[in-house]
Amino acid sequence: MTELPYLRMRRRLNELVGVPVWAAGVHLKTLRESHAADVHALLELVYADGGGSVSSFEEWWPSLSQDGEYDLNLCFSVCDEKGGLVGFAQCWTSAFVKEFVVHPSIRRCGIGRALLLHIFGIFQEEGP
Repeated sequence: MTELPYLRMRRRLNELVGVPVWAAGVHLKTLRESHAADVHALLELVYADGGGSVSSFEEWWPSLSQDGEYDLNLCFSVCDEKGGLVGFAQCWTSAFVKEFVVHPSIRRCGIGRALLLHIFGIFQEEGP
């Protein structure tokens, strides 16, 4: 059996999901189109380390931003105190987490957990 480079999971959104606790020195912000190239670079770095892949920026950004389920408010960036991108999640309007990455240098600090809890909270607020 071939191992897949992604994890498929489901989460009941009618249950409490918890409050995100962010690691010291990081903060969450909504993606700005001007930061798309930084996000793409992080995706390339993480996927190269983890076995996945992302198309070239020239293919990736139009494909993402023109998709019917794309909503800029459902794309979340996690930045360090210097403003450097250390995490990213892209979600579809159907409550699907499409991309989810944390920079290898800052893993195991709770950033992934906090980001997922934030996303689950957003999905709960917006409902089905």
